[in-house]
Amino acid sequence: PSKQLTIIAVERDCSMTDFFRLAPKIKSRQHYVVFSEGLQDKLSEIIWENPNTAPIDARWKILGTAQHGITKKIAEEIDYLPAFVSIPLFSQRASKIILEECDGIDFIPCCILVDGAQFDFFIGRIHQFLPLINHEASNQAERLSPLAPIIINSEIKRSFFLARDTEDRTKIICSNEFRELCIERKLNIDFHKFEDLENWLKRQPPDIINKI
Repeated sequence: PSKQLTIIAVERDCSMTDFFRLAPKIKSRQHYVVFSEGLQDKLSEIIWENPNTAPIDARWKILGTAQHGITKKIAEEIDYLPAFVSIPLFSQRASKIILEECDGIDFIPCCILVDGAQFDFFIGRIHQFLPLINHEASNQAERLSPLAPIIINSEIKRSFFLARDTEDRTKIICSNEFRELCIERKLNIDFHKFEDLENWLKRQPPDIINKI
Protein backbone atom coordinates (compact mmCIF):
# COMPACT_ATOMS: atom_id res chain seq x y z
CA PRO A 1 0.00 0.00 0.00
CA SER A 2 1.08 3.56 -0.63
CA LYS A 3 2.08 6.04 2.04
CA GLN A 4 -1.15 8.00 1.49
CA LEU A 5 -3.29 4.98 2.24
CA THR A 6 -1.27 4.19 5.34
CA ILE A 7 -1.58 7.71 6.74
CA ILE A 8 -5.32 7.99 6.05
CA ALA A 9 -6.31 4.50 7.13
CA VAL A 10 -4.55 4.80 10.48
CA GLU A 11 -7.08 7.45 11.48
CA ARG A 12 -9.88 4.88 11.66
CA ASP A 13 -10.33 4.02 15.31
CA CYS A 14 -13.55 2.32 16.41
CA SER A 15 -13.10 3.70 19.91
CA MET A 16 -12.81 7.32 18.74
CA THR A 17 -15.19 9.74 20.40
CA ASP A 18 -17.58 11.57 18.07
CA PHE A 19 -16.69 15.17 17.34
CA PHE A 20 -18.93 17.88 15.92
CA ARG A 21 -18.92 21.37 14.51
CA LEU A 22 -21.38 23.97 15.74
CA ALA A 23 -24.07 25.08 13.31
CA PRO A 24 -27.00 27.52 13.51
CA LYS A 25 -30.50 26.15 13.08
CA ILE A 26 -31.18 28.32 10.04
CA LYS A 27 -32.08 27.10 6.56
CA SER A 28 -30.60 30.11 4.79
CA ARG A 29 -26.89 30.16 4.04
CA GLN A 30 -26.94 33.87 4.83
CA HIS A 31 -26.68 33.14 8.54
CA TYR A 32 -23.52 34.97 9.56
CA VAL A 33 -22.94 38.02 11.71
CA VAL A 34 -20.50 40.51 10.23
CA PHE A 35 -18.33 42.98 12.12
CA SER A 36 -16.55 45.98 10.63
CA GLU A 37 -13.05 45.25 9.34
CA GLY A 38 -11.28 47.12 12.14
CA LEU A 39 -13.46 45.52 14.80
CA GLN A 40 -13.01 42.09 13.26
CA ASP A 41 -9.23 42.41 13.49
CA LYS A 42 -9.45 43.28 17.18
CA LEU A 43 -11.89 40.44 17.85
CA SER A 44 -9.68 37.93 16.05
CA GLU A 45 -6.81 38.83 18.36
CA ILE A 46 -8.75 38.45 21.60
CA ILE A 47 -10.96 35.53 20.51
CA TRP A 48 -8.62 33.05 18.84
CA GLU A 49 -5.15 34.51 18.32
CA ASN A 50 -4.33 35.39 21.92
CA PRO A 51 -7.42 34.61 24.02
CA ASN A 52 -5.45 33.99 27.21
CA THR A 53 -3.47 37.23 27.15
CA ALA A 54 -5.29 39.85 25.07
CA PRO A 55 -6.91 42.53 27.30
CA ILE A 56 -10.58 43.43 27.00
CA ASP A 57 -11.82 46.97 27.53
CA ALA A 58 -15.07 46.79 29.52
CA ARG A 59 -16.18 50.04 27.86
CA TRP A 60 -15.83 48.54 24.41
CA LYS A 61 -19.17 48.33 22.62
CA ILE A 62 -19.22 45.44 20.16
CA LEU A 63 -21.88 45.66 17.45
CA GLY A 64 -22.30 43.28 14.53
CA THR A 65 -24.75 43.20 11.63
CA ALA A 66 -26.74 40.08 10.77
CA GLN A 67 -26.96 38.81 7.21
CA HIS A 68 -30.46 38.81 5.71
CA GLY A 69 -31.05 35.13 6.50
CA ILE A 70 -31.28 36.05 10.20
CA THR A 71 -34.69 37.53 10.99
CA LYS A 72 -35.89 39.12 14.21
CA LYS A 73 -37.80 35.95 15.08
CA ILE A 74 -34.69 33.84 14.57
CA ALA A 75 -32.59 36.23 16.67
CA GLU A 76 -35.11 35.94 19.50
CA GLU A 77 -35.20 32.14 19.46
CA ILE A 78 -31.77 30.92 18.38
CA ASP A 79 -28.97 30.07 20.82
CA TYR A 80 -25.98 30.07 18.47
CA LEU A 81 -24.84 32.16 15.52
CA PRO A 82 -21.49 32.17 13.70
CA ALA A 83 -19.64 35.39 12.93
CA PHE A 84 -16.71 36.06 10.61
CA VAL A 85 -14.02 34.89 11.18
CA SER A 86 -14.54 31.91 13.48
CA ILE A 87 -16.27 33.92 16.21
CA PRO A 88 -19.03 31.94 17.98
CA LEU A 89 -22.01 33.89 19.34
CA PHE A 90 -24.33 32.48 21.98
CA SER A 91 -27.61 33.71 23.42
CA GLN A 92 -27.84 34.85 27.01
CA ARG A 93 -29.57 31.61 27.96
CA ALA A 94 -26.95 29.44 26.26
CA SER A 95 -24.00 31.37 27.67
CA LYS A 96 -25.36 31.04 31.20
CA ILE A 97 -25.76 27.26 30.86
CA ILE A 98 -22.33 26.84 29.27
CA LEU A 99 -20.67 28.89 32.01
CA GLU A 100 -22.32 26.73 34.66
CA GLU A 101 -21.46 23.39 33.05
CA CYS A 102 -18.29 23.82 30.98
CA ASP A 103 -14.67 24.72 31.64
CA GLY A 104 -12.31 26.63 29.40
CA ILE A 105 -14.65 29.29 28.03
CA ASP A 106 -15.75 32.78 28.98
CA PHE A 107 -18.01 35.31 27.30
CA ILE A 108 -17.87 38.88 26.03
CA PRO A 109 -21.18 40.75 25.61
CA CYS A 110 -22.09 42.10 22.20
CA CYS A 111 -25.10 43.30 20.23
CA ILE A 112 -26.38 42.14 16.87
CA LEU A 113 -28.27 44.46 14.55
CA VAL A 114 -31.20 42.69 12.84
CA ASP A 115 -33.50 44.76 10.63
CA GLY A 116 -32.82 47.86 12.72
CA ALA A 117 -33.31 46.14 16.10
CA GLN A 118 -30.52 45.21 18.51
CA PHE A 119 -30.29 41.81 20.19
CA ASP A 120 -27.98 40.87 23.03
CA PHE A 121 -25.57 38.00 22.40
CA PHE A 122 -22.30 36.82 23.90
CA ILE A 123 -19.05 36.01 22.11
CA GLY A 124 -17.61 32.72 23.31
CA ARG A 125 -13.87 32.93 24.00
CA ILE A 126 -12.49 29.38 24.02
CA HIS A 127 -9.29 28.95 26.01
CA GLN A 128 -8.58 25.29 25.30
CA PHE A 129 -6.33 24.35 22.38
CA LEU A 130 -5.76 20.72 21.40
CA PRO A 131 -4.18 18.97 18.39
CA LEU A 132 -7.60 17.88 17.19
CA ILE A 133 -6.99 17.76 13.45
CA ASN A 134 -4.56 15.48 11.66
CA HIS A 135 -3.42 18.07 9.14
CA GLU A 136 -1.15 15.77 7.14
CA ALA A 137 -3.92 13.24 6.53
CA SER A 138 -6.50 16.00 5.94
CA ASN A 139 -4.30 17.66 3.30
CA GLN A 140 -3.72 14.36 1.56
CA ALA A 141 -7.45 13.59 1.53
CA GLU A 142 -8.17 17.07 0.16
CA ARG A 143 -5.77 16.45 -2.71
CA LEU A 144 -7.82 13.38 -3.56
CA SER A 145 -11.10 15.29 -3.41
CA PRO A 146 -11.90 18.96 -2.61
CA LEU A 147 -14.93 17.72 -0.66
CA ALA A 148 -12.89 15.50 1.63
CA PRO A 149 -13.75 15.83 5.34
CA ILE A 150 -11.45 17.17 7.99
CA ILE A 151 -9.73 14.20 9.57
CA ILE A 152 -9.75 14.20 13.35
CA ASN A 153 -6.75 13.01 15.31
CA SER A 154 -7.99 9.76 16.80
CA GLU A 155 -5.28 9.79 19.47
CA ILE A 156 -6.98 12.61 21.37
CA LYS A 157 -8.25 11.06 24.60
CA ARG A 158 -8.48 14.21 26.70
CA SER A 159 -11.97 15.16 27.81
CA PHE A 160 -13.25 18.58 26.70
CA PHE A 161 -16.41 20.45 25.80
CA LEU A 162 -15.26 23.07 23.29
CA ALA A 163 -11.77 23.49 21.90
CA ARG A 164 -9.86 25.03 19.02
CA ASP A 165 -7.28 23.19 17.01
CA THR A 166 -3.72 23.96 18.09
CA GLU A 167 -2.43 24.57 14.56
CA ASP A 168 -5.51 26.05 12.89
CA ARG A 169 -7.13 28.13 15.60
CA THR A 170 -10.05 29.08 13.36
CA LYS A 171 -11.36 25.52 13.68
CA ILE A 172 -13.77 25.00 16.59
CA ILE A 173 -14.62 21.44 17.53
CA CYS A 174 -17.05 20.30 20.20
CA SER A 175 -17.32 16.95 21.90
CA ASN A 176 -20.31 14.67 22.09
CA GLU A 177 -20.55 15.62 25.79
CA PHE A 178 -21.14 19.25 24.78
CA ARG A 179 -23.72 18.20 22.20
CA GLU A 180 -25.57 16.07 24.74
CA LEU A 181 -25.56 18.95 27.23
CA CYS A 182 -27.14 21.26 24.65
CA ILE A 183 -29.77 18.67 23.74
CA GLU A 184 -30.58 17.99 27.40
CA ARG A 185 -30.99 21.70 28.12
CA LYS A 186 -32.98 22.19 24.91
CA LEU A 187 -30.63 24.77 23.43
CA ASN A 188 -31.47 25.80 19.88
CA ILE A 189 -28.10 24.76 18.41
CA ASP A 190 -27.42 22.37 15.58
CA PHE A 191 -24.42 20.05 15.22
CA HIS A 192 -22.72 18.57 12.17
CA LYS A 193 -20.76 15.42 12.84
CA PHE A 194 -17.34 15.03 11.31
CA GLU A 195 -17.84 12.27 8.79
CA ASP A 196 -16.33 8.88 9.48
CA LEU A 197 -13.35 8.54 7.18
CA GLU A 198 -14.03 4.90 6.36
CA ASN A 199 -17.57 5.70 5.20
CA TRP A 200 -16.31 8.66 3.17
CA LEU A 201 -13.80 6.46 1.36
CA LYS A 202 -16.55 3.91 0.58
CA ARG A 203 -18.58 6.60 -1.20
CA GLN A 204 -15.74 7.76 -3.43
CA PRO A 205 -15.70 6.82 -7.13
CA PRO A 206 -13.04 4.39 -8.40
CA ASP A 207 -10.91 7.14 -9.92
CA ILE A 208 -10.44 8.69 -6.46
CA ILE A 209 -9.73 5.38 -4.77
CA ASN A 210 -7.20 4.47 -7.47
CA LYS A 211 -5.18 7.56 -6.61
CA ILE A 212 -4.57 6.30 -3.08
